[in-house]
Amino acid sequence: GGKTTTSGIADGNDVTLSTVSGAAFGAIILWQDSGSASTSRLIAFIDVGTGLPASPNGGDITIQFSNGASKVFML
Repeated sequence: GGKTTTSGIADGNDVTLSTVSGAAFGAIILWQDSGSASTSRLIAFIDVGTGLPASPNGGDITIQFSNGASKVFML
């Protein structure tokens, strides 16, 4: 939510994923879901950041995007 783009800089609200379990992960993937895998588009693959890699333990995981100049990502 709260997604914006200005001068090639993407921003959006922080996200909280509830009761996350499963295998460890080392990246956050942002995509445009068209409802079909063949037409859905990759927007960003983020594999560097505080807390990555992460190991779910059944609790919540909050993804906090930067409030700095490059926000979520910058083109």
